[in-house]
This record gives sequence, C-alpha cells and structure tokens, in this order.
Amino acid sequence: MNSEANKPSGCLLAVLRLLRFLLGVSNEADSAGGSAALPYRLRDDFLSQAEFSFYRVLLSTVGDRAVICPKVNLNDLFFVTQPHENQRFRNKIDRKHVDFVLCDPRTMKPLAGIELDDASHRRSDRQARDAFVDDVFDLAGLELVRFPVQASYNTKEIAAELAPHLTTPPVNEPSPPPIARRVKAPLQPKVHRRPCGVTNATTAVASSPAPPTKRWPLNGIRRTLEATQPRSLRAQDSRVARPRRPGRRSRQDVLRMGFHAETAEV
Repeated sequence: MNSEANKPSGCLLAVLRLLRFLLGVSNEADSAGGSAALPYRLRDDFLSQAEFSFYRVLLSTVGDRAVICPKVNLNDLFFVTQPHENQRFRNKIDRKHVDFVLCDPRTMKPLAGIELDDASHRRSDRQARDAFVDDVFDLAGLELVRFPVQASYNTKEIAAELAPHLTTPPVNEPSPPPIARRVKAPLQPKVHRRPCGVTNATTAVASSPAPPTKRWPLNGIRRTLEATQPRSLRAQDSRVARPRRPGRRSRQDVLRMGFHAETAEV
C-alpha cells in the first residue's frame, strides 16, 4: 500500500514520462522487453518516386565527377558556433534535410546541394522553410540548386546548371593520345647482328654500300713504276718504250751511217 501510494500519478506521471523520453532514458518495462519493445521498423521506400527518378538523371549527368548523397541532414553539413548559447539555432537545422548533396569523389567535400521542389513547396509554411534553408546555405558558402519536379528532364540543361559547381575533372578521364613524331631514316643502314654478337657477313655486305672506285692518273702510275725499277731496266725501258719522233735519228743510226760512209770511201 505504501509503495503504491508513493508512486506518482496523474499529471506528474505524464511529466516524468515526457522527461524520460526527451532524455532518452528507457523505463524498466522497455529494458525488460528487449529489442522487441522498440517501435522501429524499416521504411518501404527510402526515396520517393520523384526523388528516385531524379537520382537516376543525376547519375547519368554527373557520372564520376561527383558522389551523390541523398537525404542529407543539415546538422551533418553545418555546425552552430557557440552551441551552448545557440541551442535553438541548432534545433532549427536538426530536423531538416536537403534532397541531394554532390561531393568531391577524392575528398568527399560537399560541392553543392540540390533541392527537388514539388507541389508541396507552394505552401506558405513550406516557402518560409525554403527561405530559411537558402539563408543557411548562403551564410555557410555552399551553393543550393533547385529543380522543379517534372515528368521528364533535359540532361543538357541540368548539366549546364551543375557545371559551375563541378570543378573537379573526371576521375577516370582518359589520357590524351601520344603525339606522333617523325623518325628520320638513318643515312647508312645498321648491320644486323646475330644473337651471339657475331656479325653476319652476307647481311653486312648486302646492307652496306659499295666503296667508290678511286681513279689514278696514268702519269702518276708510270712514275710510280719507274721509281720502283732499277736504273738499268729504267734506261732500257725508256729506250724501248719511248716512241721516236718523226724525222729524228738516234745516235746509233748516226754512227751506223758514218761507218757505212767511211767504208764506201775506202
């Protein structure tokens, strides 16, 4: 009886349960029941039909130039200066998210945010929320691009809208082809060698050009031959080889003519 009387009841019990819920403290019944008592279930669709359709368009447009992160909480993108003093500003972004965030594939640094505006963004409360989110992005220095929901999208227009924010080149960008250079043929072909290092004579002779023939003057050859012969041969050769000039008599002819003349007188 005393224990039941000491238990809180009425409004006090409701206040205590609310405090436990806000502080994340589970009661004895939840702890005893285990994980089966936790009221969490898996959603049937992580992205709506419109969001999933636009996600596929982004994949074909962006490619590997950025990583597409869907449904990113603003509290994961931005932080609040002096959080103890500005707790209410943190609560404003804690339960808000952006539809898509494009990140650098090398560093995962956020490049731009993307909001997909459907018919619900025409309400006054939704427009106030959109104005607040735009101010947060502008103050933090991160671009926020908005696209209206459509049945079909023009990929060229989306690529042109996102191009200024995708400053990083593609990761798998093909390297440019090498520049073709003209190689001059050698003036004299190289001699093909065998694997053992011995020169192939037939190949060398066939590939190497024939040496030019050197012509010597006849006077030079005759002088060379005369210099190599003895004097006796040179004198005899000069008497025999030299042709006689017409009308000129040799010494022997003169002596022979004189001998015949003396004999005739006697």
